[in-house]
Amino acid sequence: MMVRVGMANHHWTAVAAIALLVALLAGCGSDSTPVVSTPTPAAALTTTVGVILSPSIVATNPKPLVSPPPPAPIGNPSPTSLSAAGPTPTSDPRAVPIAQAAVAQMQSYKSYHFTVVTTDTSQTTTITGDYVAPDRLSVQTALGGSTVQQIIIGSDVYLNSGSGWAKSDVDASTLLALAKLWSMLLAVNGVTLVGDEQLGGTAVTHLRASATVADTASIPGGQPGQAGSLLVDSWVSKRDNAVLRINLTTSVGGQVAYQVEANYSDFNKQVTITAPTP
Repeated sequence: MMVRVGMANHHWTAVAAIALLVALLAGCGSDSTPVVSTPTPAAALTTTVGVILSPSIVATNPKPLVSPPPPAPIGNPSPTSLSAAGPTPTSDPRAVPIAQAAVAQMQSYKSYHFTVVTTDTSQTTTITGDYVAPDRLSVQTALGGSTVQQIIIGSDVYLNSGSGWAKSDVDASTLLALAKLWSMLLAVNGVTLVGDEQLGGTAVTHLRASATVADTASIPGGQPGQAGSLLVDSWVSKRDNAVLRINLTTSVGGQVAYQVEANYSDFNKQVTITAPTP
């Protein structure tokens, strides 16, 4: 049995918004050449904007969006003006090696656990999962009182929305990209060093990059003809360079319109992901 993502009442919204956001971030380019090859998942995510991880989620616990705290960058901060697209920002030379090392470290892990939370003005969606390199993924999404599960094995995608497993025609590379939002760490020009912080008792380095957008019509929460900004905050472990958290924030007209927070843990923990029996 093949499950098609275009079935009635299956509006794949949460990851579509992430796809739009990542596509725009990727289009900003980077003046920081990574020491490792550019991760492919970010590019894959931009190719199938309509492919979403789970059906539309009814907002059960909407919460107001909160603007991120103002940065205290060291070196050359990137512009955050919402009025128009500004000049190309310059990366802090002290921040670039940290970002490069973090991307390389994340690429080296054989497995990890992740939680992705998306928030707009009406709802919050939480997606959890485990990734096993190079192409295995197990994902769970809360859907009201039920749970939608997806398993990716190579190019094969399996879906279970409560009535048993069935094969899906969702693009596997797009779903795998969801587990690798850390690849956005070097997607925007002008990465700066905010400073040393604590995250859950772990010493981390806080990095930030931003980009201005002249017309936000194509980004989550955007409005035609209105300028806005994209902000990428990341927290990198000082102990082993792992990316523990990355936040993607879009603002329109001076107000936060959409946020994505991804947290990573359980690096190289033994995880077994096998194909279910449809």
